Amino acid sequence: MGTEIERKFLVDDKKIDLGEVLPDPASVTDINQAYIVVQPDVSVRVRTYCNWPYRRIPYAEIGVKIGSGPIRKEYEQKIDFVEARELLEKYPSVQKTRYIFHIENSERYWEVDRFHGEHEGLWIAEIELGSLDEEIELPDWIGEEVTYNAEYYNCNLAK
Repeated sequence: MGTEIERKFLVDDKKIDLGEVLPDPASVTDINQAYIVVQPDVSVRVRTYCNWPYRRIPYAEIGVKIGSGPIRKEYEQKIDFVEARELLEKYPSVQKTRYIFHIENSERYWEVDRFHGEHEGLWIAEIELGSLDEEIELPDWIGEEVTYNAEYYNCNLAK
């Protein structure tokens, strides 16, 4: 089980130019995820990834996160896509489109999620770091940091 160190930010969608930061359209993925278990320091989710317009094969995984805040243990394992779809129908879920792009001259990348359905209009950017005090340059489209705000955790958005 790996350790995830992650910071989260709201995104000003009027300032972000996805065409400029995403030269590769294959870095766009539709994600549906449902939460099977949600406790204060443990969550278990099932997630499907679909890149239909770009002819990538859809796949699914189950994920476990242990801990709270920006540093958590994380385990992910691929599972059968059809079984994952069945679980998505049974548990609270969120739908989002994820845009991934690398930061120039860095190993790091931003995952920018645009939520759909009940949370239409919400955009959240996440960045995984090597340590919590690692310095990062924030693009001008980054807004308020919500790393510690449980309201913006995906498991709470799915309720």
